[in-house]
Amino acid sequence: GGPVTVIRVNEQGKLTLDSGALRSVLLQEDVRDLPVVVLLVAGAFRTGKSSILNVLLRFPFLQFEDWLGEPDKPLEGFPWMPGCDAHTEGIVFWSHLIKATTAYGKRVAVLLADTQGSFGTSSSTAESVNICALSVLISSIQVFNVMRNLQLDHLQHLQTYYEYAKQVQGLVGGASSFQLCVLLVRDWPWPKQHEFGWEGGERLLQKILGTQKKNKPTDELRDLRTYFKSCPSSRKCFLMHPPGQTDDGFSINGAVNGITPSFNKYLRDFVWGVLSPSELVVKTVAGVPVTASELCRFVEKMTPMFSSKKLPVPGIMIGKTAEFISELAREKALKTYRASVAENFDAIFSKFRARHEADRKNHEEKEVWRKLDFFFSYFFSFLRSFFHYFLIRAVGRFGAVAIALLLATICIATAVIVEVFLAVTRVLSLTAIGIGLATSYFCYLVFFKAEEE
Repeated sequence: GGPVTVIRVNEQGKLTLDSGALRSVLLQEDVRDLPVVVLLVAGAFRTGKSSILNVLLRFPFLQFEDWLGEPDKPLEGFPWMPGCDAHTEGIVFWSHLIKATTAYGKRVAVLLADTQGSFGTSSSTAESVNICALSVLISSIQVFNVMRNLQLDHLQHLQTYYEYAKQVQGLVGGASSFQLCVLLVRDWPWPKQHEFGWEGGERLLQKILGTQKKNKPTDELRDLRTYFKSCPSSRKCFLMHPPGQTDDGFSINGAVNGITPSFNKYLRDFVWGVLSPSELVVKTVAGVPVTASELCRFVEKMTPMFSSKKLPVPGIMIGKTAEFISELAREKALKTYRASVAENFDAIFSKFRARHEADRKNHEEKEVWRKLDFFFSYFFSFLRSFFHYFLIRAVGRFGAVAIALLLATICIATAVIVEVFLAVTRVLSLTAIGIGLATSYFCYLVFFKAEEE
């Protein structure tokens, strides 16, 4: 696989959708009908978003010791480059979705996405706001990437985008403003205060959201804390161990053998914490789960609304969202109806086929018995003539009876051997019994019919 830029920023600073690129990713035959999990990494520019995505790409190999790849090679995947200038532009999808199974045994497709860094020197505030707002609408798991510390202004930015998403989606179907937000604090420098990992991150988040005893919080701060405290199951925080140190300033994309064992451990913990079966969150639109193909249509419908330098009016977006949900409901109802009709027709046709098959077998059986009756009538007529005019005249009546009884005994014994010991086809044993009965009939001819004549 490789990176595919699906949403670009043109020279006027407006977002443009590459429908061909989008469809090449989301309409692949093996994943298009699977529920989709969209993990998107967002945050300020030059904070290593692309590099953490390259770690997440290694998720299928997490159970192996060398899950990050060959020791002397850097992690590959989403493009990156050293320096102070932003590299990623627009929104970039990974070309191949990762198939996974949720804790409930449901098959899903996981899409990894990268975004242009917020508030970079080469991008306008309008670009950053539009990309962040659109990324919230697209993702089901949003990793908000920050360096060294989590501050209130980070949460304020998130609240702005999530409140906007709530206006777009929450008013239709009562959906929550976001599904899962993962706050990733990179290069955490104070593990003695809050340890690395999920537990330390949760304590840091609780500290930020907790009530300050010394200073009375402002209304804005109180609202922010209330907002994030109201959705504890939808947000997490992870404090990442710093990477290995080298003379040239090591980054995650450096050679794998430069990563310290501790950093490797916390990378593994982070990846498992966002992509394990119990953590996978299927993308929903206004509370309705969507497949990869349905997400494609949703992005195609929503992206043009972000082509100006201002955020779209929520009322217009609500209309677009409602229109999309109505289309999904109509298509699903039609699909269910067609499946029901097909099932009913299959049941009816199955009954007709079964009846036709029974009639055909009955006809075949009658035809077999008719032929057997025709055969045995001529066969017994032949036996009577043969035994009466040839065998009796040759050996006498009692000699013919003795020969017939011997032949009958041999035939019946053969039938028993074939049926019991050899387990061969039953036709042979039935034939032997038939011959035995024929010879018995001969005895009747000899003793009774011959005397009558």
